[in-house]
Amino acid sequence: MNILAVDLGSNEIKVAISSFDGVNIEIIKIASVKSCGIKSGKITSIEDASDAVKQAIAKAKEKLSIKIDKFVISVSNAYTESFYGNSELMLEKGAQISINDITRALENAKSTANLPKDYTAIHVLPYKFRVNNNDTVDDPLGMCASKIQLEANVIAINIDDLNNIKRILELAQISNYELVSSIYANCLYCLGKNDLENGVLIIDGGALVCDIGIYSKNSLVLSTAIPIGSMHVSKDVASLLNSNLDSADKIKTQITKYDKDAILEYTPDSTCVVERTSVEVVKKCIDMRIKESLDLIAAAVQKQIYKLFTDKQEESICTYSSVLFTGGYFKIYDISEMAYPIFGNKPIRTKIAKNKVFLDINSNDEDANKIFTNPEFTCILGLLMYANGLHTNYELALGDKIKIKHKAKDYNTIKPFANNIEKNVSENTEKKSNTADIATNKQELINEMRLEVVQKEHSDGGFFKTTWNKFIGFLEKFF
Repeated sequence: MNILAVDLGSNEIKVAISSFDGVNIEIIKIASVKSCGIKSGKITSIEDASDAVKQAIAKAKEKLSIKIDKFVISVSNAYTESFYGNSELMLEKGAQISINDITRALENAKSTANLPKDYTAIHVLPYKFRVNNNDTVDDPLGMCASKIQLEANVIAINIDDLNNIKRILELAQISNYELVSSIYANCLYCLGKNDLENGVLIIDGGALVCDIGIYSKNSLVLSTAIPIGSMHVSKDVASLLNSNLDSADKIKTQITKYDKDAILEYTPDSTCVVERTSVEVVKKCIDMRIKESLDLIAAAVQKQIYKLFTDKQEESICTYSSVLFTGGYFKIYDISEMAYPIFGNKPIRTKIAKNKVFLDINSNDEDANKIFTNPEFTCILGLLMYANGLHTNYELALGDKIKIKHKAKDYNTIKPFANNIEKNVSENTEKKSNTADIATNKQELINEMRLEVVQKEHSDGGFFKTTWNKFIGFLEKFF
């Protein structure tokens, strides 16, 4: 499957094309263009934004002859809000919990979230299952129970904002797409098993917006955003030095290359005169803005927790054992020491490890594989994982579409059968005597293939089910 992901950033629009073999993701091409029509994570011009998206896609597809099977698009947390939803579903005594039961429970959770009338859900993410009296269940599917309960994070977006995003994609000639919260995508790429079990606060700092999320109980339990980012640091430096933004941005990103006592030379706006200032003065200016940002982030997290969970028992779901910073904002320099006391003396991480699901990029460019550890690319890499089914175990997506986490065994089960059919058909053509052997295996083969419909019909929609049944019907006629 070939996926094209689009990260709609305020500073850059990034596009990545990848293929997926059921186990690993291979990056085919990554490209980016300067963002237009988007500011502070929100659309300011539909026409400009759609033109920028088209340019980025054209740049990524240049010299490639490839069919794109699906698109996946990021949605900034500046557009979304988190709501708390819960559900309790009674089952027949001793019944096994099915995908339909989980779907109904998620739909009920969405209905209890009390979304404003002008909002619609793009993700319903369950983070706590309770089966009968067992509240430590990770995956309830197939369990025998008379009752299933769940709690969920319902991420919703204003309908007008959603329609504006859809309009951009329509003008950019993008169809068959999925919309994904940017902080959710970041979590999918950045977080390891230990993070998922113990909880982590993740902060994605962009040019003008910081997306914030708490990932706990193997799911995103809370998300929010504040309108502050790396561009505000550049503006502070520009104001301090009376220089343009481009010069200030360059100074900001290179500040760590200078000794603390060094003298910095620069050229102010509208003059050829070389001015001088100490690196220490510029560093203090940057530190003040970053410290303010961290204080605002910590306050925003507590405010969102209080808003969603007034009950102390429910509030405990938002506990986290560490803090992870990603995004371009936090590439300026290591902020661990500054952030440590602000976030309750919890371990601070600013380094990104490569997610093992991605194959190394085969390129002559020595820096090609650095994208896997570059915090600016974590969102788009997470989008690719999401589109290939590498997300939470269950989710109710936009349009009440149930999504089930991809497992390599689900992908691989179809391959042996396909090879078996091909082999048997070939042998049947060459040797008529093999007809009895094929007939013997017929029912087992057909029954196994029908199992795929049960697992896939909810995650891929009716199209897959209809096409698959037609294929099975053809096999039955053939045999």
